[in-house]
Amino acid sequence: MEWRDIAPIALAVIIVLALSFGLKPMLSEGEMELGSVIPFLAGEETPTPAATPHEVLSKPPTPAPPSTATPTPTPLWDGSVHEMGFVNPETYHQDLDGDGHITSNIPSSLPPSSYQMTTYATINGKWSGTTEIITVPFPYWELHYTVDPMTEPGLVYPTINIQVMDANDPNRFVRIINPGILDPRLWEENDPRPWKEKFYEGERNYYFIITTRFVDSYTVTIRVPQNMNR
Repeated sequence: MEWRDIAPIALAVIIVLALSFGLKPMLSEGEMELGSVIPFLAGEETPTPAATPHEVLSKPPTPAPPSTATPTPTPLWDGSVHEMGFVNPETYHQDLDGDGHITSNIPSSLPPSSYQMTTYATINGKWSGTTEIITVPFPYWELHYTVDPMTEPGLVYPTINIQVMDANDPNRFVRIINPGILDPRLWEENDPRPWKEKFYEGERNYYFIITTRFVDSYTVTIRVPQNMNR
C-alpha cells in the first residue's frame, strides 16, 4: 500500500480529532448545550405563526331608504313649434331596397271634425335629405306640404317624394307621398297647395325621407289638434 492511498484516511482522522478537541472546551464553559452551539443538532422546530381570525359583523349594514320624491310629470307638448333638421340616412340603418309595408289605415271612428289644428313641427329645405326623429304624442295628426318648382315641366320635371317612416321599425313605410309632376301652369285658377295628408295613428316616433328634383324650396308642416293637449 502506497502513501497516496493512506493520505485521505489520515487526513479524515486528523479532522475528527481536531473537531473533538475544539468543541470540548466550548461545552465545558458555562455548561453550554451542544444544540446551542450547533442549532440544527437540538432538533427544534420552526414556530408557525398563528392565524388571525376575521372580525365577524354582528348584523348587516342597514340599506339607505328609497327615495320617496314624486317626479314632476312632463306635459305632452308645451305649444312651441319644433324645427326639424336633417341627419345622415345611415343613422337609421334603413333598408330602402327591402319590402317595406304601408300600414296606415283609417279607423272605424274618425276624430271630430271640429278639431282646431295647430302647428307642431316644420321642415324647410330645398335639397333631398333625411330628417331627425320626432315624437308625435297624439293619436291623430296631419302633414301639410307646399313646393315651389324651379321651372315648368319640359326638358326637366320638378317632383317631390316624402316617405313617412316609423322610427321604431325602419322597414315600415307609414306612407309614401308623391303629388306627381309639379306643373304650376295647372295652378293658375286653382292652386292645390298646401297638400294635406291625414294620419289616424300617432303616439310614436317618426322621421321623413324627402327626395326632390328641380325645386326651389319646400315646406312640410306637422299639425295636431289643439285641444288634445289639454
